[in-house]
Amino acid sequence: MSLLLTALLLLAAPASAAPPAPPVPAPAPALQEKPASVPELKKRIHEVQLEIRRARYALRKAQGKKDEPAAKLAQKRLDLAKAALKKLRSELRKKLAEEKR
Repeated sequence: MSLLLTALLLLAAPASAAPPAPPVPAPAPALQEKPASVPELKKRIHEVQLEIRRARYALRKAQGKKDEPAAKLAQKRLDLAKAALKKLRSELRKKLAEEKR
């Protein structure tokens, strides 16, 4: 009986239905907080650079396997990390300019 139900469910489901995309992970802690000092900024910049590296690797793997949902997720992670890096570098420039005065 259960085999019959399983077979009917499989036949009723569309064949091209892709599995749901994995949820977008929360941004790394380095992307959320405002750093206070230059050494903290440099450390967080390094963490974000590592996150960019991981996202690029994940994107290459997903594109190689032709996995669209994973590729979109990796691209989103990469875009978020790049934006965070830009923001952190801008803050670092401001901090360094303040210290020179």
